[in-house]
Amino acid sequence: MGVDTKWRFCKRCRSMFHMGEKGVCLGTPRGHTRRFLLIYSPKLVLFFDVNPYDAHSQGDWRRCTRCNVLFFNGNDAQNNNSCAAGGKHNPDLSRNYILKHNHPILEEWEEKNWRYCFKCHSLFNRGKNNIGYRAYCPGTPDKHHIYRGSGMYYIEKPRPYQKCFFVTSHNSYEEQHHLSIPEQLDVGVRGIEIDINDDDFDRLNYFQVGHYDAGRGCYWGHGNPNHPNDKFQDWLKVISDWSINKNGVHAPITIFIELKSYTHSEKKVTELENAIRTIPPNILFKSSEINKKLNVTGSKPWPSLQELWGRIIVVLTNFWGRFAGHGLPAPGYSNYEGFQSRWRYHLRNDCNSAFVAWTDEDNERIERNYGSDDKRAEIIQRESRFYICNNDKNLATRYFNEEPERLIRSDFGYTNPDGYLINFPISDAWSTALTSRMYKWTI
Repeated sequence: MGVDTKWRFCKRCRSMFHMGEKGVCLGTPRGHTRRFLLIYSPKLVLFFDVNPYDAHSQGDWRRCTRCNVLFFNGNDAQNNNSCAAGGKHNPDLSRNYILKHNHPILEEWEEKNWRYCFKCHSLFNRGKNNIGYRAYCPGTPDKHHIYRGSGMYYIEKPRPYQKCFFVTSHNSYEEQHHLSIPEQLDVGVRGIEIDINDDDFDRLNYFQVGHYDAGRGCYWGHGNPNHPNDKFQDWLKVISDWSINKNGVHAPITIFIELKSYTHSEKKVTELENAIRTIPPNILFKSSEINKKLNVTGSKPWPSLQELWGRIIVVLTNFWGRFAGHGLPAPGYSNYEGFQSRWRYHLRNDCNSAFVAWTDEDNERIERNYGSDDKRAEIIQRESRFYICNNDKNLATRYFNEEPERLIRSDFGYTNPDGYLINFPISDAWSTALTSRMYKWTI
């Protein structure tokens, strides 16, 4: 599936045309225009090369290479359409676009009032209160579109990344329903979780992937690194190689790096940054592009989903819970020290590739061990762009609604996240029939 952001609304003929070529417009001899009285039409977004996924999606929409408008080429349309350049529309070299229609829900980033003309077979906008519904059809003598019986089509404007929902697998490096990480990405997973450990860091000088211990639980081969390769950079390369093989034609992939068995040092923070930078720079969306901190000078809003197309985003978190056989977290032990590394990464200006998440355990754990005067967790909560809320799903949904620049992750295990609004409902059951129908996924 790909995304095309070069479509615009023609202010003269009221059709949808593709930027870069003027085409032929019956409203003006100068070709299509997105400008009228100094007002420009916004970007419009179409998805292509994907099979219709439900009764409210329709494929076989094409760009005419002669008049440069979007038209329907299904059924017998190719024999009965009319092109403003004369004769029939030409779909040669066009992508196969998919449109949403007759859906009961209009999203805030969608435009309605788009209709199909039964004469010229193009898509046109009737306008509010039907103003402009008679705009320029090349298939009728009076140039009036014939749309009676047409469904209502919805066209996307750039969609906020932080308002999207992504299928997210838990411990993605493990055998996930017999699927490796590349195979998970193939079927639509866009949230990945990787646990890293520093068990042998002093000797190897790199982090190792595994559940609590290096290599534990890793699913080798099938596109993942082969046994016994647990090197963190090589597991990141699996994901960036998948993106390269797809030519960047995919929704953004968000990788959550969980610091598991881990002791803090400034050297390890530096090596963590270096490992993340092994992701090719044209693929990695570095936190410095918008500033990893919210509510500070120089902080920028998130780009749209479409502007992040083909990119990889990395988020740091750590495990606060009980380690098997290791007891409760305490100062000087790995759970706290995972927080310490997140804190140092958040502060250091030379660490500008990943984002640092706040977790709903941070404040309580830091206050319990270091007292109420320690404000580090509160600072991360105020400045972080990612919240991880595993203990209170209702609070997670409230944050989604009330914190417009933050993205929310919550762990659902095998339970149903239906009814909650969470960007990354991380789950062990993401590929089951229950998961596939219970949530409103972005892709």
